[in-house]
Amino acid sequence: MCGIAGIANYKNGFEKQEISSMINAIRHRGPDEMGFHFFSSCALGHTRLSIVDLSSGQQPMLSLDGTKGLVFNGEIYGYKPIREKLSYPFRTKSDTEVLIALYEKYGENMLEHLPGMFAFALWNDEKKRLFCARDRFGEKPFFYAIGKNGEFLFASEIKAIIASGLIEPIISKKALKHYLQFLYIDPKNTAFTNIFSLPPAHSLSFADGKIEVKRYWSLPDGREISLESAKEQFVDLFEKAVSSQLIADVPVGAFLSGGLDSSTIVAAACKITKNINTFSFAFRDSFNELPFARQVSKKYQTKHTELYDDQEDLADLMLKMAEIYDEPFADSSCIPTYLISREAAKHIKVVLTGDGGDELLGGYPAYKSIVAMQDSSNNIALRFFYNFAAKSARLFTLSRNNLDVRAAGFNLKSKFSKTADAYMHLRSYFKPEDLIKFDFLTNDAAIELTESGTVEDA
Repeated sequence: MCGIAGIANYKNGFEKQEISSMINAIRHRGPDEMGFHFFSSCALGHTRLSIVDLSSGQQPMLSLDGTKGLVFNGEIYGYKPIREKLSYPFRTKSDTEVLIALYEKYGENMLEHLPGMFAFALWNDEKKRLFCARDRFGEKPFFYAIGKNGEFLFASEIKAIIASGLIEPIISKKALKHYLQFLYIDPKNTAFTNIFSLPPAHSLSFADGKIEVKRYWSLPDGREISLESAKEQFVDLFEKAVSSQLIADVPVGAFLSGGLDSSTIVAAACKITKNINTFSFAFRDSFNELPFARQVSKKYQTKHTELYDDQEDLADLMLKMAEIYDEPFADSSCIPTYLISREAAKHIKVVLTGDGGDELLGGYPAYKSIVAMQDSSNNIALRFFYNFAAKSARLFTLSRNNLDVRAAGFNLKSKFSKTADAYMHLRSYFKPEDLIKFDFLTNDAAIELTESGTVEDA
């Protein structure tokens, strides 16, 4: 949707060219508009893909008295009801100004009232304090670093921080080792020792040269509920989630694989609005769900587009992936995701997808055999698996904790018996980089993707 960047350094000042270089490095994230604001001790930059309030949602956005400045990437779900509850003289119809209003009323406790996917930074010039936050699941990225002169740097992408010229990136051997072992980089870190990622559901404050990172949200305690009530509430929450992400002043579409997740989202979206655009990608010589996608498209009368894997040169695409990502990335699905995002951007600006549904609801075929395994006598196979995992940890010098978390996913009977168990499974198998994959690829294609499967109130 957008790209954000900033420099806070109230002691040594900054050069305007530094923040300009940062925003130019991520201009692909928001080709519609670019903006800057300079306080005496902080520079804020923003590049925008316009979705809501096309005429007056420019950023950086200032408070009424001009003492606070905000840059924001993402979307606040259901922001209109939140807006109605706030006694604030709004000047725009954008969800960005709702963040300023929440801060004016609640201060840094505002995150308790903030559903959505977001990464933002708010500078309080009176307190000389920068307040930043990332959404609960980490759908929107937020990177930060300390520059060579003690300045605090932040941005939506690592390449923007490097472009400032205020930091010399140092490759992290620890991150490289983790990547080679697990095929992803630990989300608490980056591929560089001196550039960091703000974890999901965390806030960050910078003042007096000090950084403080705090968790602001954890899964609430579970509650007893009957199966029938759970079904009814799930459908209600699911439909509300889809509806809330259809709020846009531009055309909206959906990725449609033909599977249950994407098909259900298309069905829910078509109950709310008509003329939905759908997009499908298929491999000609392997598993192909296009017949199912076509059935869904025909039933709901969507404007359907199909792409195939043999329409592009693979070598060129691999080079493009290296350009888009700032770190090693091992998920080959990034290539079809990029291609379908690029095609969708020709027609729409917002697209729905349902990634995360399989992990949360046990949708993969492999789960059937795992459940059957646990029905065997006294879970002998499961105990063997745990023992094997422990020995493997010593053999391959892997983290026992990492293996245990993964192994816990095999105990599906307990895994889905409590809300916390399902949440742990989702967080173990559906990692932040799975969401970041979409953010980087769709922003490069100048299109906004929303994860309809992430229902925060559930």
